[in-house]
Amino acid sequence: GELSITSTGAVEGTTGYGIYARSDGTNLTIDTKAAVTGGEDAINAYNKGNGALSITTSGAVKGTNGNAIVAANSRYGTDLKIDAKAEVTGGDHGILAINDGTGVTTITTSGAVTGATGITIGVGASGSRANNAAALINSNAPITGTAGFAINLQGDGNDVVTLGPDSVITGSIDFGNGNDGNGGTNANDIDTLNVLAGFNGVIN
Repeated sequence: GELSITSTGAVEGTTGYGIYARSDGTNLTIDTKAAVTGGEDAINAYNKGNGALSITTSGAVKGTNGNAIVAANSRYGTDLKIDAKAEVTGGDHGILAINDGTGVTTITTSGAVTGATGITIGVGASGSRANNAAALINSNAPITGTAGFAINLQGDGNDVVTLGPDSVITGSIDFGNGNDGNGGTNANDIDTLNVLAGFNGVIN
């Protein structure tokens, strides 16, 4: 069946994870209403089931020595969705999403995201995304990659990054294998960067 986790108060894992979730059923849903902190990852979720993975955070999320949010779908999964409404801070990644399933990966951020890499759409053991599935990133807040990449979109997929008026991008945006003149070679991987009206930020 479905696994659903809702927290209404602060969650703290002093040396390990704040929330560690594994599902072999259908959908996996996590909804945090307050701060989540982990000595390693703050939220680490893996859906091996045959449904969607959804994470919504309304309080600050901090993974001190690891990642703030790690979300992964196995090849049996479908969509992967992360909606971060407050600050997200990771020692490694702010947000790391790996979708080996058949659906779309969507990340929406309303609070600042900071990590050695801000946001990464990764690839699994296969080395590619299933069916070249698209990744959609919608940001209306700063995204910072202290080690170089603010956004790192690995593999193939017709990815779309949309930056709202309050976005400030510190670091590079890597669109993966798209034939975009920056080292990509896949002519069928067409990526899009949208900058919305009113944008008054900086893309470094």
